[in-house]
Amino acid sequence: MEVFFDFACPYCYLAWSFLGRLGMLEGDLKWSPWMIRPDVPQGGLRRRWPLLDELRRLGSDAEVPFAELEIIPNTRRALLAYLWADQRGLSREALKATFLGFFAQGRDIGDPRELCALYAEGGLPDPSQAFEDVALMERLGQLDVRAEAIGVEVVPSFVEGDRVVLSWRTSFVMKDLAEFMRGRGI
Repeated sequence: MEVFFDFACPYCYLAWSFLGRLGMLEGDLKWSPWMIRPDVPQGGLRRRWPLLDELRRLGSDAEVPFAELEIIPNTRRALLAYLWADQRGLSREALKATFLGFFAQGRDIGDPRELCALYAEGGLPDPSQAFEDVALMERLGQLDVRAEAIGVEVVPSFVEGDRVVLSWRTSFVMKDLAEFMRGRGI
């Protein structure tokens, strides 16, 4: 199963956290980046996140932490760094460092220095070469085309083959995701 995600999506963070609590991050899940807000400027948008209390409520049964989020980041570099880490067999570690760095700690994952620091703190190699890597940019573009072709409209979206089988609803809780994944034999 393929999961389309973006690091600036709180529902992707919730899904990743829920799957981790359920012991379902291992195995046949492939996380594919899809930039949901390419219009966000490189320096991000400085403002408090709306609906933080609602997000905290949704994550409460899995004890998912949310920091006081003060920025909507441009995630292009974070997604490129993830693809770079994935090529090195470090996708799980990159997901953890980036999701927790942003949502649990409130750090600016659009800032290349901050992103490199998060990787270092997570025991990952420096991803800075990924930020201008043309092949990775092309791969990110290919994933965007694929997502649109198969009908991905929101993230996270769970895909089998070329079919979206689950798109996140803002009312999901961990139990809903557990039932879906178990129904799929994951």
